[in-house]
Amino acid sequence: MSLALGDALAITLLERKGFTAKDFKIYHPGGKLGQQLMRVSEIMHTGDKLPVASENISVREAVDIISKKSLGCIALVDANGVLSGLITDGDLRRHLLDDNIAQKTAKDIMSRTPRTAAPDMMVAEAMAVMNDLKNTFRKITTLIVVDNTQKPVGVLHLHDCLRAGFA
Repeated sequence: MSLALGDALAITLLERKGFTAKDFKIYHPGGKLGQQLMRVSEIMHTGDKLPVASENISVREAVDIISKKSLGCIALVDANGVLSGLITDGDLRRHLLDDNIAQKTAKDIMSRTPRTAAPDMMVAEAMAVMNDLKNTFRKITTLIVVDNTQKPVGVLHLHDCLRAGFA
């Protein structure tokens, strides 16, 4: 009975103070609710860590950027900076034996419809996109995070989600 009375008192105080789930996340970020409310922007790679380049670079240049950024992919953009494609380590392996691979551009081998996420998307939702195997025959471990103009602003890797406590 004491426990029920304590719960009722706590709920009344929360309602009276206007305490929301968002407030709970701020004051208790390590909890289950805080984790469920985590957004992609909180754990994505940005700035100098972002592997992004023109779709017109050579495959060799793309490999160099992928290796330096260590995220297993490169986001490719058109002349306006809008996402036009993606090359992953897997794409490189699949094209490695193509004729004249050294003469090809990134645009020649990129995936033209990469899966994306918005910065304000919940991490749990982004993981669902990665795990949605009915829409793809390959496992997806990376999402390019784009703004509302489809320009890359980050990269979310499955390992980032796992480090943040998502499974």
